[in-house]
Formats: sequence, structure tokens, C-alpha cells
Amino acid sequence: MPRNSRTSSPMPLVTNFHGRDFNSPNDVIVSRKDGSIWFTDPSYGHEQEFRPRPKLPNVVYRFVPETGELRVMADGFVKPNGIAFGVGEEVVYVTDTGACGGDGTKDPSK
Repeated sequence: MPRNSRTSSPMPLVTNFHGRDFNSPNDVIVSRKDGSIWFTDPSYGHEQEFRPRPKLPNVVYRFVPETGELRVMADGFVKPNGIAFGVGEEVVYVTDTGACGGDGTKDPSK
């Protein structure tokens, strides 16, 4: 993360999408091919009461620091969480930790 040269504090690269604050940016990967930054943005922070009510859907974003371009790359998730590139960065894997709910008392596979 870039740092402010005066205070040595981290400086965010991007904080919102079209003026709406992100939900709870979670996992991040950086492309070795082009330096783009991919991240998941589930709404867990609101559910855990340390972030405001979401104003954006639970999606995966791609940010290009060189140009400032920010795009939604994948949607339709309950709670996108973990993210990783496949070999060669041709595929992006995203876990959806909200897709299977429960309270932990029963095994959903039975």
C-alpha cells in the first residue's frame, strides 16, 4: 500500500465505487501480468455491526492503479470472500462463503 511520505501512514488507493463506499473489502490479489488489483467486497462488516448498511452489491472488483480504472468483474454472490488466480491467471477463483448458511449444529451433507 502506498504511504504518505510525511506521516508514513498507509494511503488507500480506492475507497468507493461511483461515490458509494465499499461494503467491507476483504481478500485481495494482485496480477503479476498487469499489476491490476482484484478484491472481494462482501457485506460482513454491516452484519458484524462495524460498517454501515451496504449501498453496493456483494461483488468482485478489479482496480488498475496505473489508470485509476475500477470495474465490477463478477457478481451474483451471496458473500464473495476468498479470491485466487489459477495458473497463468486465465481463471479467477472466488469463494462464496454466504452461499451455504447454517448455525453449525448440523452437517449439510447429510
